[in-house]
Amino acid sequence: MDKIIELIGNEAGPHVTLRDVRARRKELEKIPPPVKVNKFDGWAKEKEKELHARMKTIATTQVQAAQHDIGDLFNPDLLLEYTQKNFEKAQTQAMWPFIQLQYLSMVTEALEATAYAKEREVYDNRFREIDREILRAEQVLPKAFDSSLINRDKRYPVERCGQDKDGRWFDRWLTDGLKSKQPIFFDDKEKYIDALCQYYKEVYWATAERERAEEQAKVPLPPPPEETPPPEPVYRKEVFEFGESPPSTLRGRIQQKIRGGAR
Repeated sequence: MDKIIELIGNEAGPHVTLRDVRARRKELEKIPPPVKVNKFDGWAKEKEKELHARMKTIATTQVQAAQHDIGDLFNPDLLLEYTQKNFEKAQTQAMWPFIQLQYLSMVTEALEATAYAKEREVYDNRFREIDREILRAEQVLPKAFDSSLINRDKRYPVERCGQDKDGRWFDRWLTDGLKSKQPIFFDDKEKYIDALCQYYKEVYWATAERERAEEQAKVPLPPPPEETPPPEPVYRKEVFEFGESPPSTLRGRIQQKIRGGAR
């Protein structure tokens, strides 16, 4: 790669990275805060139906067991008497779905509060990592131009630095590289960084991609795999009559012709 392209590209790279990271932060700024919604209502309703069904099954089973116990001696008072006995016996069995039904709403509230708190925590800390990236990118920015650096800093040889009639310094290499009709001045900070980022994408990166493609084109293709000849047919001895030879031999082909003429 041309040394001028490489020098300006390396100088522009940190500015491109910083702008990309800042753009990502702006996207994060657009994210609205989380709102409290009933995410678990569906689950709570299904659980409530399930608990009611379990309690109904227990109650039905108690009555059916009483009916089974009295058999043909049915009368309402006797059915009630045996059902009461089963009811007393099944208190522990029926207790848990009843208790769960009572505090189901509190479980749902706790779920919603915990989920919202976590979402809010993620939202409040969404800039933490991106701000670290911005800080790291700012720390590696190259030192800005100053006329005292001319011929003292390898980035600013005298050939790169020009002056207009008002004494303002401009970047000859960057101006020529972008084919700009107007000088790109060092002291116009935002426009100068804009030009650096443009150069990085249009000149430096494009050159790197072209050279990478050229290098890949120089790599010789691997030779095609050698073709393996098909294996010779193998004839089992038992398929030939006594004294015959396989048809792959001259004697065998003669024997085939003789048999064909005999037919």
